[in-house]
Amino acid sequence: MAQYRVRPTRLLLFVSLYLVAACGGVTKNSAMAAAEPKDRYARVKIKGTPAKNGMFDVSVEYGPDGTGWLAYSQVQIPKFINTHIAKSTDHGATWRHVTQVGESRESVLTRNGKRIHGVWRDETACLLYDPTDQPKRRWKLFTNHYFTAKPFKPKDRQMSHGTIDIKYSANPAGPWSPPECVVGHGDDCKISMRKADRSLSKIRTNTEPGAVVSDGLIYLSLDAATTDSGLGDWKNYRVILLSSADHAKTWDYVGTLLDHNDAKHYGYLVFTGTSLTKVNGELYLLATPSGSTKKKNRGHDGTMVFKFADISKGKLVTNRQGHPKIMMRLLPSVGSGGLADYDEQNTEGGVIFSQTRIWWFPQVFRIFQTGKGITEEH
Repeated sequence: MAQYRVRPTRLLLFVSLYLVAACGGVTKNSAMAAAEPKDRYARVKIKGTPAKNGMFDVSVEYGPDGTGWLAYSQVQIPKFINTHIAKSTDHGATWRHVTQVGESRESVLTRNGKRIHGVWRDETACLLYDPTDQPKRRWKLFTNHYFTAKPFKPKDRQMSHGTIDIKYSANPAGPWSPPECVVGHGDDCKISMRKADRSLSKIRTNTEPGAVVSDGLIYLSLDAATTDSGLGDWKNYRVILLSSADHAKTWDYVGTLLDHNDAKHYGYLVFTGTSLTKVNGELYLLATPSGSTKKKNRGHDGTMVFKFADISKGKLVTNRQGHPKIMMRLLPSVGSGGLADYDEQNTEGGVIFSQTRIWWFPQVFRIFQTGKGITEEH
């Protein structure tokens, strides 16, 4: 759950708003006293889900029976972020909590001979239905499993020790298989960034998976960073694409979808938090621009939708300047927001996306729906 903010004397840094709240920056009384603007989007309220500090990082996927499934990160300040799944039988009009998959846990990481106390998190889920795999493996769940040390500030994340994991199930309600490493630096992982392509030799961190099935192949988009925490060295921060022709058993590197130069063209430092979707047979990439160099909002600044010219080659439709062409723009209505997903069967909910606002404390993180698809005017 990457978040950005600019400080006057430095370049852009990650900031977690929930840490501000946890450190006493906001009290319940001050939040209640703040004037709350009316949101033009409808808040998604999931029946039966623990409230805690809210929900973020959505992934929506429908099965062949028309049932919708929503995976999301549930935040509990300041330590824990877990993956939960909800269900809709009315095309996104209402959602009900079904299960938790994976769990944050306190642990100790040994690095350079030192014992580091902290928490393993399981977040930024991506849910995928793979119709031609074995029945017990047709539902796939990708998550980012990583370690963060006390006192749980952004710089304390040891994300280079983390992995992008996959679990399998015949039904999103579970049970789910034990996790397997898709992307990481261990010998048991299905692909290593450093070995996949020469251009990725300095990549240390991957996060924010997004997935889609097309022509029998699984495509997986990922944030890729060169630092242990995922912070800094923005000029080398990028969004990459992987593919699998054997139902996620093995993976190949396809190419870079978005990089710092693309973000800079639109007035930002990076693109992050991508998802992949198919609408009327056409493939789209949803991405969140972050770290505005021109606007007041320095955090996640909504969602930009790009169209694939050829996903098998990692090629997006471009504008005259050679940068990916924006097909649709979804702006946050309050605070900072983005990290969206869409399924064309989600006709009652439309695009679902995340927003965060400090005055919403204690539920700082919330998810919303637009009621419209990505090819409709918002």
